[in-house]
Amino acid sequence: MVGLSISAVLLFFITASGVRIAQKYQQDPASLPSAEVIIEYFSVLGIIGAVILVFTFFALRRHAMRESALLAKESESRRNTELLQDILTHDMRNYNQIAESNAEMLRDISTRARFHWQMLSSKP
Repeated sequence: MVGLSISAVLLFFITASGVRIAQKYQQDPASLPSAEVIIEYFSVLGIIGAVILVFTFFALRRHAMRESALLAKESESRRNTELLQDILTHDMRNYNQIAESNAEMLRDISTRARFHWQMLSSKP
């Protein structure tokens, strides 16, 4: 993002320089530097601007690659989390089924034991 800031500052500087030269020319046409000097000045600024734009391009590309890698990592983490959640939910359901089944068995055993106890106690 530094490259974008530098590019904006450079664009402002180039525009302000052009405006300053135009204002000087309107005030005193003799003070205007030669066309070669102006062309050289803006050529150097153009080269600097191009270098900054290339730097900005590569910085943005690196940032985009880093962001896509983070998105891929986040997606993988999300899938792993959902898988673990599914496994945990399945295990909890199994545990509840086993607990219910044990409770039913205890109830059946208790009912049978009561029945047998009644049978044994009712005989003379």
